Amino acid sequence: MTSTFKSSKKCLYCGEWSVWKQEPTDTCEYCGALLDDEKLLRTAAREAARNEKKRFDLDIIQIHPDDLGFVVFYKRIIQALQYSFIAIISFIIWFLTLLAA
Repeated sequence: MTSTFKSSKKCLYCGEWSVWKQEPTDTCEYCGALLDDEKLLRTAAREAARNEKKRFDLDIIQIHPDDLGFVVFYKRIIQALQYSFIAIISFIIWFLTLLAA
């Protein structure tokens, strides 16, 4: 048995009633505006937070524009050491994976 009731929502922009499937991307039938802007923003923020958690982030030392010359020099040396360490570890992981296969 199917239900004959349909959900509808009043558009905030034009004031007309439109069919609302309770999806974040539902738009007004008359003006094309989103019926639930807040829900779409919450969904986008939740997805961005989920993607941020998945991302692997390395803490490489940052060089700021207001750093002095000798500080930049030493930070460049530290960056080179950090990148070298990452490259060596990556090579070892690749090599061990190659041996395991």
